[in-house]
Amino acid sequence: LGVYGGSIRGNLLGGIGNIEGSYYDSRDDRDGDDPFTPNSQVRWLGAYERELRANLTMGLQYYAEYTLEYDKLIENSPAPQWEQEEIRHLLTARFTQRLKQATWILSLFTYWSPNEEDGYVRPVITHKWSDAVSVALGGNVMWGEDYTFFGQLENNNNVYLRLRYSF
Repeated sequence: LGVYGGSIRGNLLGGIGNIEGSYYDSRDDRDGDDPFTPNSQVRWLGAYERELRANLTMGLQYYAEYTLEYDKLIENSPAPQWEQEEIRHLLTARFTQRLKQATWILSLFTYWSPNEEDGYVRPVITHKWSDAVSVALGGNVMWGEDYTFFGQLENNNNVYLRLRYSF
């Protein structure tokens, strides 16, 4: 696998915007005939982040993967109905609220694929007791069909409590 890409980042509409692009070169199967070797892909991402009000940040992203030689992948696949779409779209949103001099942090991170109709939500509440000690309560919730990126992880939904000591 060879990967080539680039990115650009800068000020945009009162926030920070960035665009990234890459080419995943599947050197062992450039023709897309081998269903057990991932096909080459073109991937791109557009993102925007800004502070909506004091201590409330929003980040949005659009990510896409375009699989090359897709017709050959489907033709040679032992389970074509489970292959991802030729273009896989993914939208993400992150909201982070800092309270009480950033000793409390509320975060919600969401992923959603409109064409695969699957997703992932990750809420977290963190309290920093000191510079060295913090505690977090969070969860991971995934849904979708069994063969989709997030749907295959649906049985791994969980709630967690984390105590962190940094030194």
